[in-house]
Amino acid sequence: MRNGFLFTLTTMLVFVGLLFMLNDVASYGQSLRSSATSSLSAYVITQAWRDVSSDITLVVGVNVSKDGTTADFMDSLPAATDLSTFIEGYGKFIESYYSKPSLQVVFLDSVDNQLSLSSISPLLSIIPFNIQYGYPDFGKNELQVLSPVGNLSALSGVSVDIHVTDEEMNESNFQWTPYQECQQNKPCLNVNVTVRGNSSSWSSPQQQFDATRQSQITIHFGNDSSNHWVKVLVGESGNSDPQNVLDVKLNNVRAATDTKVLLNSPDFLINYLSKLRVSEPQLFTNKTDWLQ
Repeated sequence: MRNGFLFTLTTMLVFVGLLFMLNDVASYGQSLRSSATSSLSAYVITQAWRDVSSDITLVVGVNVSKDGTTADFMDSLPAATDLSTFIEGYGKFIESYYSKPSLQVVFLDSVDNQLSLSSISPLLSIIPFNIQYGYPDFGKNELQVLSPVGNLSALSGVSVDIHVTDEEMNESNFQWTPYQECQQNKPCLNVNVTVRGNSSSWSSPQQQFDATRQSQITIHFGNDSSNHWVKVLVGESGNSDPQNVLDVKLNNVRAATDTKVLLNSPDFLINYLSKLRVSEPQLFTNKTDWLQ
């Protein structure tokens, strides 16, 4: 009888041990599945973020880079397509293709307030100076560099190379009208302007400008010079804040532009248009960063 009791006890202990082992195996399997699901989710989110970001930056068409204390913006003007229509249509595409119940795609401002795609500002910001590069609208017929009045001292200078790609300049002796040179006890802007046609170029001999008054020059192209031109404005009269540092306007010409913003410190970031967040709310997983 004692042997029977010991056999029963041993059987019960083995059975209990098996239950614990099966539970551990089940928990391990669930952990593996959860880990695999999280890894797959992170991959899908990262790929979706890259796809949307590259689509937006590709169609806007400005290439941004940083080299020491210089922020470099290589661009083409005007827009090759109707960006406002594209952005509106792309927003609908995102809603139908990406924004499924398990995947959400949203655009955010600098403090993470949600934006509609159509309300994104066409301005890139150099942080922490809040100096901006961009356009009044996504038509890109005008290029601007703007700076808060209190941060003009952060600028060492600005250079712009404007290459009109399909026409020739119809003269070579261009003059600023007016040219507002630097004044004592006034903020000064160092701006280097070069304009090129198919086979000729002009570089401004004037490179120092009064920031509080507006200088202006118009470069004419082609046979119909009254309708084909590039206008460059430096400085701004009045009390606007942020104020205009450089303004390039195009009329009936296309141009490739290279705008370099020279700063007095290498400690800056360039924020592109808006933030983008792609998330899976059910798994509490997301990727949030500035478009790039």
